[in-house]
Parts: sequence; C-alpha cells; structure tokens
Amino acid sequence: MNKVYIDENIFYIEDFIDKKSISILKKDIEEQSIINKNHQGLYHDILSFSTKESQSIWNKMTSRLEHLFDNESEYLYDFPPRPYVIKYVNRSTSPELSHWAMVPHSDNGAYESNPDEADRNVLKGIVIYITDDYEGGEIVYVNKDIEFKPKSGYLVCHPGSEEYIHGVKSFSGGDRIVVTGFVHERKKPN
Repeated sequence: MNKVYIDENIFYIEDFIDKKSISILKKDIEEQSIINKNHQGLYHDILSFSTKESQSIWNKMTSRLEHLFDNESEYLYDFPPRPYVIKYVNRSTSPELSHWAMVPHSDNGAYESNPDEADRNVLKGIVIYITDDYEGGEIVYVNKDIEFKPKSGYLVCHPGSEEYIHGVKSFSGGDRIVVTGFVHERKKPN
C-alpha cells in the first residue's frame, strides 16, 4: 500500500479497494441496500447492505484499515462489522450553502458535542471512495488551499484537527458514495 502525500499530513492510497471489489460493492449497493431512516440527513443517507461477497470485501478492507492504523498511539475507532456506505445528496436549500455537498468542518470538532466522544481525540479522518462518476464533489481543505477529487477505490486520510477543516463541493450526475472512518488517539494507561 503506497501512500501518496498531497501535503505533509494528507495522503491517499490508490486502489485501496480493487476494481473487481468496487464493481461487486456497487452492484450490491444498487440491488441490496436499505436506507437507515435514523441516519437520513441533510447532506447524506447511510445505506446498509450485506451479501456474502460484500461482507468478504468489507472484512478484507477492515483488516487493511486495522493494519494501517492499529499501533501504540492510534487505533481505528468503532468501525462497523457489516457493510455500510454514505450516499451524499445535494439537499441544501440555503443559497449560501448551495456550493457545498458537505459544509467545511474538522473531524475532531464535529464530535465534541457528543458526550460519548468527549474523552476521545479524533486524530485522523478516513474516506474510502466507492464511486467517482459525478461532476464536482471535490474534497476541499480550506486552510490549505488544496482541492482534490479522489477516484473510485482510493482511500484518503487527513488529520482531524482544525488546521485540516475540509468540505465537499456540490456535485451532479452520478451518486457520490463513500465509506468513512475515524482514527482515535490510544489512551495510555495511568
């Protein structure tokens, strides 16, 4: 797994998920997915699905993620054991937000209000791209003057800090479908 750095702390891995696996996941998403009504949001819907093939791909992907991020200082936090994806939609009716599919935010700051997460520090955000057949939808790191449109199969990893506030530009055409995860700081025993 070769990391390609966009800056000193943002990297991507091409073909984190191979083309054949992407095809299987896309087919299963199209044919088997169920919208989780509790997670139908302003910017996205969460879809779950599970066939034996997609579960096998998911297990392989989870293992690769754990290999990348399980060490003395960090770990993959609460990654789901069953396949799910986030399907972005452009639902915003607010004119000032119309150019964003997801408004700029930091991954650490976005979760500070959740009491269950209060003692955890999000070190990194992870996005794995299932689709790329849409116009727009670039990830923008607003404090870094970086704009990037990952391809299907890419994993993108960035710090969770305020310095790496990021948003997703509005898009059109095909669906923008991703898998997300977070890397947390491993607490040292007292």
